[in-house]
Amino acid sequence: MSIKLCCCLISFALFSHVAADFGHIMVNETRQIILRCHQFVKGDATWSREKDGSLSRIITIGVDEDKKHTNDPRYNGRADKSLVIINAKFSDSGRYYCNNEPAVELTVIPPGTKIQRVNETERVTLECPDEESEDSKWSRLFGEIPQQRFKTKNQKLIIQDAKQEDSGLYYCGGKPAVFLNVTRRSTSALITLERAILVVQQSPVQSTV
Repeated sequence: MSIKLCCCLISFALFSHVAADFGHIMVNETRQIILRCHQFVKGDATWSREKDGSLSRIITIGVDEDKKHTNDPRYNGRADKSLVIINAKFSDSGRYYCNNEPAVELTVIPPGTKIQRVNETERVTLECPDEESEDSKWSRLFGEIPQQRFKTKNQKLIIQDAKQEDSGLYYCGGKPAVFLNVTRRSTSALITLERAILVVQQSPVQSTV
């Protein structure tokens, strides 16, 4: 009984962690992607993408029929008003909106891009793939690179005290270099997991003899 309870608590803790991370989607090229609106949409849902400082409409998913605003056949709608992107490309990366409300930041990782996973508060070093390149300026897909915790040395980008918002695709010399994934567990998930472990530790061992 205690073991079953422990498994349930651990599953809940992991689920809570995943739910807290919703908002940014990372996929490899050629994959099919499904983007969902943050809120329930009763009527039509118009999907658009941020481009050059304005929103460019992609498709309006209606109750009876859909209306495409682009000639790209890879974009389609679903009955639940989700946006489907078939055969994702690196150029699909960007911010997507559902009825002008922010929905998803999509990062499509091109082949050969290094994926680096770290925990929060760790010191991170990102390396430029082309060490002989004269252009070693670092940038990122979404947002600016902060000056306080970030510094460059010998074409490397060093991040002190990594935070979850540091996650994303980083460029070196204008080319995709590293996708950084900074993870953490929410406080509630950690407490639940600690309680689950405590249940196991306090449970009497039953003999099978």
